[in-house]
Amino acid sequence: MHSSLEPLLDAAALFTPARSANIASMARTTHPREDLLKEATALVRRVQLKLHTDQSPGELFCGARAQGGWSIYFDTDPVYHFNSANELRRAFVDDRLIKAKKGKLIAMCRQRTDEAVEMLSEELTAQEQLRFCSSLMERLGIVRDALSRNLYTVVGQISTVEDDSNVDGDVDVLGQFQAWLTAFQEPTIAQSPQAK
Repeated sequence: MHSSLEPLLDAAALFTPARSANIASMARTTHPREDLLKEATALVRRVQLKLHTDQSPGELFCGARAQGGWSIYFDTDPVYHFNSANELRRAFVDDRLIKAKKGKLIAMCRQRTDEAVEMLSEELTAQEQLRFCSSLMERLGIVRDALSRNLYTVVGQISTVEDDSNVDGDVDVLGQFQAWLTAFQEPTIAQSPQAK
């Protein structure tokens, strides 16, 4: 059964022998995701939600850097990172790192051997990039809809920015994320995967 949240890119289609690939080695061990609400301190504004819709990913974590770039985690996968200009700079989808480079998306796929984990990298074609961006917009639309219909529970929110508290001393990171999400129209690919 095909879910609307399943990735639209097929890893096998991206990394065939017919396409040239760059290979980089990594350590063999991978680690589970940390508690982002507590430990993602580079994100000075953080909110974790439980979404209550059939199409939703369940857990959603959103955080913003001091410069304003948001990161959005749909459970553990997918994950999208934007820079302060709201350009997509990096993503993690279907166990693949996707990074921006000169306005294009580069997919990196782990290939495990007995000795190491190798990263195969390949630039997405224009059609693959379009499908990727469409999938991103579909996911954000599901979140936008769930938030507008109040189909969520706030698990927690943290802000380390002094001026984020309202007159009652409450922090409204969710409101800031909703404002960003409402204003976000379509993804532009960054020139670099860096947060700047």
